[in-house]
Amino acid sequence: LDLRLKLAGTSLGNLYPLTGVPLPASPPYTTDGHLIANLRQSDGATFHYEAFNGTIGSSDIHGDLTYVASQPRPK
Repeated sequence: LDLRLKLAGTSLGNLYPLTGVPLPASPPYTTDGHLIANLRQSDGATFHYEAFNGTIGSSDIHGDLTYVASQPRPK
């Protein structure tokens, strides 16, 4: 996958069904960035969310995030 991703919602905690990652309850959020995913890595699917910008409540967020669905524990 290689796509532009925009998300917005009432709480990061509501993303669990989509991501499988337990996130804390939060104020409303928005985020916009570049998602690159390799679903067929030998050590687990890898997701890179690059150059994202957004807000959580009144706080600004920016950066890069990598998630590897490895076993026995994701990184």
